[in-house]
Amino acid sequence: MNILLALIPGGLIGRLIAFGLAAAAVVGAYLIWENKIDARGYNRAVGEQTARNLEIARNGLRAIEKTITAQQELNDANETKDRAHADVLATIVGERDRLLASLRNRPARPPEGAAHAADPAAPEPATSCTGAALYREDGEFLAGEAARADFILAELEACQSKYNDADAALKRFMASMKAMEPAPP
Repeated sequence: MNILLALIPGGLIGRLIAFGLAAAAVVGAYLIWENKIDARGYNRAVGEQTARNLEIARNGLRAIEKTITAQQELNDANETKDRAHADVLATIVGERDRLLASLRNRPARPPEGAAHAADPAAPEPATSCTGAALYREDGEFLAGEAARADFILAELEACQSKYNDADAALKRFMASMKAMEPAPP
């Protein structure tokens, strides 16, 4: 070491300057080396984050595709149900119209005063009714109410069926989405 110090001219100040330059060179080399390592680590971290972002985007696209597929399946099922529902409603309308046509041959209800004047003795109350003695207006009213009840029942059944289909489709969709989730670390 004394030989190296003897080579540095200028005495103590020259030696301190030389020592400072040597220390600066060592520190500078270390910083350059550390910066290269940091740059490689930074580039690796950026690459890993880009890969994670790409995987997230792929999963998002798969989720969108599954959503669209599930919606299309549900729409197709609903179209089929709507056609069947329209057929049921047409059947109800046909049955109502057939009943109303058969009631056209029944006698009309007599005016209030005429019925009481013609039959002074009140008839015995019936214990049962088959509908055979109904007046035309009464039969038309009851046929209309029966058709309305059938419409309501058909609407309820269609609504319940669509709800059940949507519920099943949602459960299938959620199961397929759960299958896409990455395993916990």
